Amino acid sequence: MTSKYNKHANGNPLPNMRKEIFAKALEYNIKHSTCSNEDEIKKWDAEFIKVDEDTLFDLSLVAYYLKIKNLFDLIMEAMTDTQKGKSQEEISRIFGRCEEELTPEEEFERHQANPWGLY
Repeated sequence: MTSKYNKHANGNPLPNMRKEIFAKALEYNIKHSTCSNEDEIKKWDAEFIKVDEDTLFDLSLVAYYLKIKNLFDLIMEAMTDTQKGKSQEEISRIFGRCEEELTPEEEFERHQANPWGLY
């Protein structure tokens, strides 16, 4: 019987994810479930999150799909910190550009159609 949550062929929403990324998420869960010292956790988190952008992105997917809210929040905070004080061009270089950029007129039309949306 197919579960309503099993929308992927093999039941895994992240079939191509490296096992090292899952291991890192597991390491996070183990540390947070076995340590009750808040200061120690904060220091550990600060070191844990010091990874390259690709690892950070892959880890965010695992945290999102496995619903590890604290890990996902930590990653989002780290991603936000990488953007502080940078121009739009620098941020685009970090996170990659869209293959097809919009003209100023197209951007204006898109914004008019959906002023509150992210596009």
